[in-house]
Amino acid sequence: MDKNDKILIVDDEPANLFLLELILEDNYTIVKTNNGREALDLIEKEVPDLILLDIMMPGMDGLEVCKAIVSNELTKDIPIILVTAKIQDEDVEKGLNLGATDYIKKPISDVELKARVKSALRIKHREDELKRLNKIKNDFIRIISHDILSPFTGILSSSNILLNKDFGNPLNEIQKELIKIINGSAQKQLNYVKDLLLLALQERDTFNLDLEEIPLKKLIDESIDIHKFSAQRKNISLINNISDNIIMKLDMNKIAQVFNNLINNAIKFTQKGGQVDIFSERKEDKIFISVKDNGTGMKEEKINELSGEGKVYSTPGTDEEVGTGLGLKICKKILKAHNGTILIDSKEGEGSTFTMVLPL
Repeated sequence: MDKNDKILIVDDEPANLFLLELILEDNYTIVKTNNGREALDLIEKEVPDLILLDIMMPGMDGLEVCKAIVSNELTKDIPIILVTAKIQDEDVEKGLNLGATDYIKKPISDVELKARVKSALRIKHREDELKRLNKIKNDFIRIISHDILSPFTGILSSSNILLNKDFGNPLNEIQKELIKIINGSAQKQLNYVKDLLLLALQERDTFNLDLEEIPLKKLIDESIDIHKFSAQRKNISLINNISDNIIMKLDMNKIAQVFNNLINNAIKFTQKGGQVDIFSERKEDKIFISVKDNGTGMKEEKINELSGEGKVYSTPGTDEEVGTGLGLKICKKILKAHNGTILIDSKEGEGSTFTMVLPL
C-alpha cells in the first residue's frame, strides 16, 4: 500500500462516498465525486491510479463512464472496480466486458474492499514497471540500430577499398590476408548484430511509429551501402531505380529494417554474378516498392509457407549464408504498423520479387 496511490471514488450517494473514503483514506489519497461527467473531468486533469465506480447513477451512469475511460488511449489502463447494489449480474458482466478490472457488491465489506483494491493496484504497479522496462529496452534498440550499425559501414568500406584499390604500393600477401580477416569478421559481427535486433523486434507485439518525411531513394541508397560489400563478394549488382522525387512519411529506422532484410535476402539467394533491382510503381493511392533478384527463386509451396503467419523458416543461401529466419515476419509487422503489406512473387530457378505496398 502506498499513500501516493490516488483513488477516485465515483458514487451519487453521499453516504457511500463517506464510507468508501473512511475505509481507504489511511492508506491512499482519495478524490471523490458524485457524478460521472465530473469524474471524467477530474480524470482528464489528473489520472488516478484506480477508480471505484458506482454503476447506478443518474445522468451518466457507471457503464457509460467506464466505456469513456477505456476508449481513451490515455486512460484505458486505469484499473476500474465497479460498485453495485443490484442483484442482477447483467450490468457487472457488461462492465467487465467493457474493460473494468473487478467488481464489489453493496453492502461493502471493508476487508473485501481493501483486498480487491490492493490486488488491483499490485497488478497495475507490475504492469507499469514492465512498461518502463520495455521502454528502456526499446530506446536501447533504437540507439544501437543506428549507433552500432553505422561504424560497421566504415570498417567494411575502408577494408574493401584497401583490398581492391590500387594505391601504387601493392599490399603483400600477409597484409591482404589480415585485411580480409578484418573485413570478414566485421561482416560476420554485423550479421550477428542485425539478427539480435530482429530477435528484439520479434518480442514486440506492436510498434510505436516515429513518422517523418523521408526521401525514399536516399533511404534505399543507405541500405545498399550497408550490403554492397556482401554483394561485391558475390559480384552481385545492386541497382536503385527509385525516383529522386518520392517523399514518404515513414518511420525511417523501421522501414530501413525492412529494406535491409529484403536486400540481404536477395543477395543471399542470388548466385555469383547476379543482379538485384529496386524499383517502385504508383497505383491510385498506394505505392508498390519492389526488391527483385534473378536468383534461385522458390516453389509455390515455399511461397505459401512464407506468406502465412506460422512457422519461421531459415534456409541457407547460395554461398551457405545463414540467418535467424525471423526477417520476413518482422517486415510484416513493421509494414502492418504503416498500414501496408508485402507481396511475394517467385519462380524456382528464375528469381524472386518482394513488394512492399504502402499508402501514399
